[in-house]
Amino acid sequence: MKLRTKCKLILLMVLVVCIFTACSKKDTTIGETSKIFDGFIISDSVVLQKPTSYIHIYDFETGKNQYLCNIPNCSHSTADCTARTDLMYPFYFDNNLYLFGSEDGENYTLYRCNRYGENRRAWIENLEGHPRPDVMVIFEETLYFGASCWDKEKEEDYGVVYSVNLNNKEVQRYYIENHKEALSKVLVNNQSIFYTTGSTNLNLNEYIDFETGNISDIPWDELVTYTNYYQIDKSTGETKLLKCVESTSNNVVNGLISVDEDHLFYYLKDGIYEYCLDTGISNQIFAYTGEQIIDSIKMIDHMFLLELYDENYFLDKTFALIDNGRVVLEVENDNLSSYLGQIGERLFFHGINGLYMISYDDFINKRDNFMWLVDFVY
Repeated sequence: MKLRTKCKLILLMVLVVCIFTACSKKDTTIGETSKIFDGFIISDSVVLQKPTSYIHIYDFETGKNQYLCNIPNCSHSTADCTARTDLMYPFYFDNNLYLFGSEDGENYTLYRCNRYGENRRAWIENLEGHPRPDVMVIFEETLYFGASCWDKEKEEDYGVVYSVNLNNKEVQRYYIENHKEALSKVLVNNQSIFYTTGSTNLNLNEYIDFETGNISDIPWDELVTYTNYYQIDKSTGETKLLKCVESTSNNVVNGLISVDEDHLFYYLKDGIYEYCLDTGISNQIFAYTGEQIIDSIKMIDHMFLLELYDENYFLDKTFALIDNGRVVLEVENDNLSSYLGQIGERLFFHGINGLYMISYDDFINKRDNFMWLVDFVY
């Protein structure tokens, strides 16, 4: 009887192990993946930088800035050093390192290697146009980014928005129809890609001597600037214009903030607006009446963080946190120029000396514990 009981227990343990093993095979958790904030490439554990011909990482755990190299006793002065490369814009997705490269400066290849830069190989080829690291976002398993291209026949720039699946290598290209519009931001949700472009009523190239670099007098009083908000339907590829914001001064105050499945959030000089994707109706959710000028607005959790500056002193920034339509916190710091974004409990800021970090708790409680991390981040 005891032997039979023991056999049952052993069988039960084997079944439990098999069940948990089977479950682990279904785990779809994505490994280390970078977030890209206006060209700043940061993940849960490191900051990726390429200020020279070498890839550097700042490790949050050790607090050290070092070469991305896994070769023991490497001098980092020879070609076999895995940190050394002519490729650019490194980022992580699912524990793999990706970089862009080009031989002619017109068509680019996305390369893939392990997290230490080893076993490098061409992953996706024939991507036309120069990738824009300031207009990149990773959403689920897809990299979305803008690229600047040159039309040789028409001798003018044009833009492309890319959707590149990093697993199955599927590539979608969405061309910006109006070549005069310059791409400035990309946001993504499950159904759509959103992007903004800027244009003017004047052809500013006519006032520039490209041989000497001299700029003739631009009639600023005649200048009208347009910011256009577009939506691309992922299933059909159809692009539609959601909104056009007109400005008659050099100080253009508007931009996209964030998007969820139902609403697009954007700002104008007088506050924050919520655009319903179903009805196309905009509703102001925060009215700004201060004397400073809004430079940019981004998110901290569910709250909006306004970057404000005085008209005659752009570098003197005030950061105002908005929750439920009211200001709950104001922070001033002469070393900070812009808020980049949030990863977990860490907040990242761009400053006059490079990249700064502070914990969410310290920022909310106005503790001046900003930590300088690195000089260069590209």
